[in-house]
Amino acid sequence: TGFSKQNNTHVFYYIARRFKVNEMNCDLLICHVLLTLKPFQAKLFELVVDFTHTCTDSRFKTDYLSKWFVCIPDCFYYNLQAVYIYNCNSWVREYTKYHDRILSTIKGSRKLIFLDHISRLNDFIEPDQQKFPGHTISLEEVLKVFNNALKLSHKDTKVAIKVGPQAITEIEEVCLVNDNQFTLTIANETGLLSFIHNDCDNIVQAIIHIRTRWELAQPDLIQIHNKIRPKDVPGSLLNIALLNLGSLDSSLRSAAYNLLCALTQTFDLRIEDQLLESSGLCIPSNNIIFINTISEKLALKEPHLTLEFLEECIEGFRNSTIELKHLCLEYMTKCLPSLTRFCKQNDDNKRAKVSMILDKLIQLFS
Repeated sequence: TGFSKQNNTHVFYYIARRFKVNEMNCDLLICHVLLTLKPFQAKLFELVVDFTHTCTDSRFKTDYLSKWFVCIPDCFYYNLQAVYIYNCNSWVREYTKYHDRILSTIKGSRKLIFLDHISRLNDFIEPDQQKFPGHTISLEEVLKVFNNALKLSHKDTKVAIKVGPQAITEIEEVCLVNDNQFTLTIANETGLLSFIHNDCDNIVQAIIHIRTRWELAQPDLIQIHNKIRPKDVPGSLLNIALLNLGSLDSSLRSAAYNLLCALTQTFDLRIEDQLLESSGLCIPSNNIIFINTISEKLALKEPHLTLEFLEECIEGFRNSTIELKHLCLEYMTKCLPSLTRFCKQNDDNKRAKVSMILDKLIQLFS
């Protein structure tokens, strides 16, 4: 607890997302609240309710929601001077509408104060007395805020989009549909999240930028990879083959060469004149000219592989030894001129991916 400005009364905090309906006993929670408030039967107090990241997992079932109004004595309602509600998101609004009959007794109460920003709480509680958890505070430390966005669903909802580091690892893909719409693919969620905004291009670029920056700031952690889609396979495997052709292990070089031959045949790549598949071939370790030639031919004859290939090159560079880093840079640069062809197209998704690759390269060497 902390203390309020006006009457120096105690302030309690309820962090809604910490309650898990399928993991916790609501009867025990009610009992805990009653025991906590017992010393305040004759004292004034205030309450801060933090709805940050609250969703259906943190809801009270209908019978337990009714139970709160039955079990809490009237003296507590009388002594409760104010309830500060922070981050009342769209899910909370839908929940309150659904339970309008139960919540009708507090509807329109002057004790309810809605906060759209933590700084507004400073009017009622001194900053050093505020007890928000770090996760909630960090949500305000965003890089950019885009107001007046529209989330598309069975019932379109007006939202504010805050682009910051929180939950960035849950975003698998961001896709610019057109100038006014973009979609997000979220890990472990079915379907896409679609949004409409007048500044979609900047929103997409901001999300790509902060995700790239986060990834590069985690060198000691297991790298988070997007799910590999069928169209990503040739580019990903080509990078694996070229990178391992520079290995000091002769067996690995031979395996990489055979992989390159198999890829050429399977995906009908127009570099077959550079390869000769045969058992017992010895692949020399000083084969950088050969690797660069293959990369150059791919860039010239198979430019449609450029984006996926470069994206995988960046991942390979990050996790390679210093010797292989030099090799990776050598063959990667052969494909960079091909990026211009995607900038001239009308495909917004391709242009966004070019920006993402350039952003990753800038962050990689800055």
